[in-house]
Amino acid sequence: MIESLVENEFDITSCQEMLVDHAFVGLMRLLWPDHDHPPIKSISIEINTVQHPLPKTLRCYNLGRAIDKAIESYEEDLKVVIVGTGECLINLTVRELDLLIRNST
Repeated sequence: MIESLVENEFDITSCQEMLVDHAFVGLMRLLWPDHDHPPIKSISIEINTVQHPLPKTLRCYNLGRAIDKAIESYEEDLKVVIVGTGECLINLTVRELDLLIRNST
C-alpha cells in the first residue's frame, strides 16, 4: 500500500503500531458488536483535519483513487471494505448506520 501511494505522489508516514481514536474504535464496535477485537485486518489512514494547512477536497479525492489503485494492484483476491469515520459519523446511531450500510449495497 505504502509503495503504491508514494508512487502516486503522496507522502506517507507509517508505523507498525498506533493507538486509534474513538471514531475508529466506535465504528468497529458498531460493525462487530460481539467482538472485543474485530475479526479483520485493518489499515487506519489518518488525514489531518485539525492543523493548518488543511488538505483540499481534491487532494483527499485523489488519495481515495490512489488507495483504490493500490488495492487493485494486489495479486491476491482480497475482500476489501473501506469505511470512513470522523466527525460526521461519530454521532450516528446503530439504526442510522445499518440504513447507510444497507443502502450502499
